[in-house]
Amino acid sequence: MNLCDVLYYLRLGLSPSDFSQRISYGLHIDSDRLLLQVKIRDYDPHVLEFFINIKSIEERLKFETQNERTTRRFGNKSSEILEINGVSVPISYLPKFKTLTSYWNNKFVGFITLIKYFKEVFDLEINRLEIYLADDNLDNVKSAIDWLNSTHTTIKELLLFSETSDETFLKFVLDSVTAQKSYILVVSVTDHFQFSRSFKTENFEVKREKWFSFDNLLLVDSANIKIWKYLERWMVGEFENLKSLEVEMCEDFDKEYLLAGIRNARRRCK
Repeated sequence: MNLCDVLYYLRLGLSPSDFSQRISYGLHIDSDRLLLQVKIRDYDPHVLEFFINIKSIEERLKFETQNERTTRRFGNKSSEILEINGVSVPISYLPKFKTLTSYWNNKFVGFITLIKYFKEVFDLEINRLEIYLADDNLDNVKSAIDWLNSTHTTIKELLLFSETSDETFLKFVLDSVTAQKSYILVVSVTDHFQFSRSFKTENFEVKREKWFSFDNLLLVDSANIKIWKYLERWMVGEFENLKSLEVEMCEDFDKEYLLAGIRNARRRCK
């Protein structure tokens, strides 16, 4: 029984609300990989993770010709044909890694077909979009973002890693993807990089944040913003126009640790 069979039987046995609470999936996009990650919540906090690779038919030949040593190392492989939206798709499965690989004449067409399949058959939206930018082929990312936007597909969480020197393309990604619940931005840029847009979301976090100025912070409308790095930068005088900062905490915290090193801090914490 493959992953899609498991999801199908769960869909039959659970109410729509229970199914949507227990099943979620995300997309992983980089220069050469298109990947779906499916999570099945068995019982809290136990979560089963499965992966669906999207590869070309040519890559299937490499898989089928792997020698016995590789088979012993990675476990038994199983192959079959799966019907997805009326298309007969060859698949292979590596149980050890909980990875199902689907093979398509066109990888991007397969990627879109699987997204539609999860929506139409299981009524699942994309929970998490992970994008990895490097200096090699960016076509996968551009095509995926254009399609997601053209179909008004909802994204709940965005995780963006960038090491690309193509800062124009990085700005395109930052400007083009909207996440409802969470942004995590891990972006390496030059000292001259500048970008500005508003973000409205529940959670917002920037790492490698030297490009993200206080003016950028003012454009973030979020219930939770990780600002420790801003406090550190403020302490060394980076934000000359910021004369005071008022923080409301919704849970207990170590006040002395938070305020250590901040001159003229008014400790009115309760």
